[in-house]
Amino acid sequence: MVKVSIVMPVYNGYNFLEKSIESVAKQTLKDVELICIDDGSTDKSVELLNELSEKYDFIKILTQKNQGSGIARNNGIKNATGEYIAFLDADDEFLDADALERMYNASSINNADMISANLQFINENDEIVDNIFYNNKDYLFISKEDVISPSDYGLPLSFYKNIFKRSFLLDYEIYFPDLKRGQDPPFLAKAIVSTSEIPVIPVDLYGHHFQSGGGAESKVNSYPKRHDYITHYKLTYDILEKKGYFDLVERYKKKLFIYLNNNFNNDFELTGFKIVNDVFGSGNEYFEGFEDQIAEFRIKQITDYLSSSDDYDFFMKAKKLILGYRIWNNKLLSTPLLKKCFLILTANSLDDFKNKETKINERINNDDSSRKSSGKDSAILSKYITGRIDIKNFGGKDNKVEVIENSDMDATVAHPKWFTNQKGIGTQIQSKKGNIRLKIKCVNNGKLNVTLRGIDFRDDYDNRIPIYVKYTKLMIDDENVIENPAFIWHDEPLSHEIDVEDGQTVDILVEWGAV
Repeated sequence: MVKVSIVMPVYNGYNFLEKSIESVAKQTLKDVELICIDDGSTDKSVELLNELSEKYDFIKILTQKNQGSGIARNNGIKNATGEYIAFLDADDEFLDADALERMYNASSINNADMISANLQFINENDEIVDNIFYNNKDYLFISKEDVISPSDYGLPLSFYKNIFKRSFLLDYEIYFPDLKRGQDPPFLAKAIVSTSEIPVIPVDLYGHHFQSGGGAESKVNSYPKRHDYITHYKLTYDILEKKGYFDLVERYKKKLFIYLNNNFNNDFELTGFKIVNDVFGSGNEYFEGFEDQIAEFRIKQITDYLSSSDDYDFFMKAKKLILGYRIWNNKLLSTPLLKKCFLILTANSLDDFKNKETKINERINNDDSSRKSSGKDSAILSKYITGRIDIKNFGGKDNKVEVIENSDMDATVAHPKWFTNQKGIGTQIQSKKGNIRLKIKCVNNGKLNVTLRGIDFRDDYDNRIPIYVKYTKLMIDDENVIENPAFIWHDEPLSHEIDVEDGQTVDILVEWGAV
């Protein structure tokens, strides 16, 4: 058994291999093996490995058909003989010559499952430059020898800067998932949550040549790779959340939205929308606390797609989706995006939407696109989730109801003039909450009428726009009036009447949602 096995996946690494392997040879820890797993290279990587293995007796060569670096690393883990395992990519290098020795010694003393050091970024001129992960405090910069708790490590990034006890990886079945991109964080997340403490050493173990492969984004350049990369977020969330690392989950979700917004702008094929829904589902189960962010992303995808496509069937689906994203409460949406949503919701067809969009494009472009949703826009869009309850105690001109309990303090309670006549004074209640519980007191004997409607909203020609609301419950005292969901708009209301006496109190419960 050697002290440290170094696992190196190799795919077309001919131009970098020699320098990378030389960095292994320079390590003061000599009791090592370097397991190079060729992942179906099409250049002369294997030939070069064979040449270098004659120079360095610590090199072992394995070959496999092209399956990705994650599977290659798993192959290396299973074939390693070392007490500890380090990882090195063929285009990167170890930095401090005594790094592995110091880490191994500290690991042995502490009987550590894993031990962590520092990672540096190296540019195309072989210069060490700022590591953005340190600048963003994504994970800990190690300035002194210490032992930290796993939660203090930070986000599960840069697994390279750690070495792991081989038995620890095998016992807890810590392997890389079969993904073309994004294999690293789920692997490191499982390691972090499976240990109780992590010794840290203030040494620069790893040098990452961050541009040698064209940069991270250039490698996630196809639908399958994008799908895998987004999948890794879900895998990582599941691992961390299962063990109660909720703070890390929340921090890593922010990384997802940075990735989505940077890589799916002007995506006219619904690519991001489809992948996110396929990986996470169409709901918000994984996005608690980030409902506005995921809604904003999905809405951008939908509106960009509709502006450029002829998908008439999806247009009708899009209207329902936009309503379901509760855009009226989303403070992240810019005014132009809200206006697009409103055009879609009020258009009769995809062609109608495109014609209206063309006509107002000039006005939209003159708006400050970074301005958040205006009160006017939010007020218009909120009508799509507003429930309206008209209540009247029909009888004489003094008949009315008094609202003595109201569960929605933001609801509007009014007595419109049109609702007052010789048969009594009407009360109109409007709420955006989705449910409301009322207790009313009847003044004078009469016939209590409770009517559910959609909001009264009209276009520029004073035509009333049918804005449907799905009412799912109307309870009057103990009577359930609605057995099945009722789809209602202003001109097609649902009404219920009961006889009441002076001073009688009536409990009313109403629940609804957007269609």
